[in-house]
Amino acid sequence: MRMSMDELIKLALLLPEEQRAALAHRLLLSLAPPGPEASTEQEWEQAWMEEIARRLEWQDRGETATRDAREALADIEVTLREPRRGGM
Repeated sequence: MRMSMDELIKLALLLPEEQRAALAHRLLLSLAPPGPEASTEQEWEQAWMEEIARRLEWQDRGETATRDAREALADIEVTLREPRRGGM
């Protein structure tokens, strides 16, 4: 049985907060690995902390734009509700 993303999200939202946070963390770790050397969870954490520090430096130097988190999340929600193009 294949579940749609909407169905999966509805199920995930039924989880307790701590489990949703753990799920979100694991999903984030699955995206664009910070480097081939990061293989353990501790190494992943360290790599992401370094990436966060790098991005904060960019922000401090004015090299990146920022936006309000609520606005960004609202945009993400709109995008997730839009029908997918090309099928999924």
